[in-house]
Amino acid sequence: MCKCDRKWRRSAFTFIEVMFAVILLGIGFIMVAAMFPVAISQTRANVEETAGSIIAPGAVGALNRSLTDRLAPPTGPVNAIGAVWSFRDSRMAAAYTQARADALWNAVRGNTIQTRDDRYGWVPMFKRNDGDSYAQVIIIGVQNRNRERYVAPVDVTRPPNDGPNDAPATLEPRLFDYTLTPGASASDPDTITFSNGPLDALGAGAYVVISTDTSTTNPGRANGYIYRLGNSGSGTGTWELAPGNDTKNVSYPGGATLQGKAFVVGRGRDAPGNAGSYYAGTAQDVCVYTTFIQLK
Repeated sequence: MCKCDRKWRRSAFTFIEVMFAVILLGIGFIMVAAMFPVAISQTRANVEETAGSIIAPGAVGALNRSLTDRLAPPTGPVNAIGAVWSFRDSRMAAAYTQARADALWNAVRGNTIQTRDDRYGWVPMFKRNDGDSYAQVIIIGVQNRNRERYVAPVDVTRPPNDGPNDAPATLEPRLFDYTLTPGASASDPDTITFSNGPLDALGAGAYVVISTDTSTTNPGRANGYIYRLGNSGSGTGTWELAPGNDTKNVSYPGGATLQGKAFVVGRGRDAPGNAGSYYAGTAQDVCVYTTFIQLK
């Protein structure tokens, strides 16, 4: 045999070398795959943060132009903390007149869909204590998750006939009874259970705005508090509060349970002009913003 043949002869990779290479390659793929959910979540958060920075100033500007002392009356009795009302709230109609409730909603509904990007809109609520010359407004910025865009008048009109007792429009909040129960320990999630409302409209990421706190301990204290839904909990209508959006930073004597009424926007109808259509997609909620407006 020629010695030159031996000079260029090489042995193949061993089985152990191949397995080691496969393991390293697998670890690399796992690390790359693990980056995608984080990157997608961060990208979504950045998009929503950017959208929120655009929605909030536009909404506040529209409310500054529209709200007056008559259109936004006190939402509670004398010497009591005001409740949070929607802009066509039946409680406003009961305390004042239906015409005033309709007038408040009509003053802003035409501005609730973003003109430059109609994928986005906003849902207003307000709270005013008796004797105050200003109102606290709470604005939930939303994105249409199950259709291409929001459309007027469909998404700002109550189906089927836009009457006071018809189902809320897409860009109105839904009112529920709620019971908020603190976790048994600091590591246990707080839970909130909803009833007397469209439970299929609830979804992870939806904001919860406490309209009334009728708890026996300091009633009204939580009016206007804002939480966010996390995972669906055990039991119909029960949800965990998202981490960082619970009651851990609020001292309630004895870990008291809260109860009363709360607003949620949540998921939108797949056919908003049809009161019997299903809620579909994920929660529309993008951001929440609150400020105070001096009433004219």
